[in-house]
Amino acid sequence: NEPVRQLVYETVNLAKLVQDRINYIVDPMLQRKLEECNTVVRSKVEPLIHAHVAVLGAPADQGLKKARDDLASELSKVYKKIISLAKLSSQEMFS
Repeated sequence: NEPVRQLVYETVNLAKLVQDRINYIVDPMLQRKLEECNTVVRSKVEPLIHAHVAVLGAPADQGLKKARDDLASELSKVYKKIISLAKLSSQEMFS
């Protein structure tokens, strides 16, 4: 239970931080990209948790493992994109 709670807690914090960053960005393109990332983060964490639970219930099921891994990979890419966009927005703010 604790890892699930921690994942949800950190996801909520990330979404808040991203939203705060969006509010300070003047470039509408960067705002839109961060909003899209935030939407993905908010919508994929719960399915990822369910996918983990499904794999725990059927550890030999390769289809469930692939679905879980695909979700985790998608979230990982979005996290990296958020970091990249946040860095880019910082450069624009101070240039």
